[in-house]
Amino acid sequence: MVAVSTAGCLLASDYLTSAYFHNENYYAQHGWPKLAAFWAAAGIVQAFVPRGEEILPGATDISAKTSVLREKDGLFFVPIKYWPLILLGAGILFNFIRG
Repeated sequence: MVAVSTAGCLLASDYLTSAYFHNENYYAQHGWPKLAAFWAAAGIVQAFVPRGEEILPGATDISAKTSVLREKDGLFFVPIKYWPLILLGAGILFNFIRG
């Protein structure tokens, strides 16, 4: 899910910036579209990170908030809970990489 959301956000950012600015090289020449894409992917991944069992008083098992992912899930042996921070850092790094 991390890889798919990141790739999807990067592709969407490339397409949207080239369509908006009418310049196919805009994405490669500027860093902010990559920064925005990585941060959007970090937000998507963070939405699916398990937060433990939070059951409010009076809540039933059906209304209990559960996550699609488990805490032991990960990518490249890195637990899923660290990926939003990695994606935020990658966005800052790729903000300065051109081309």
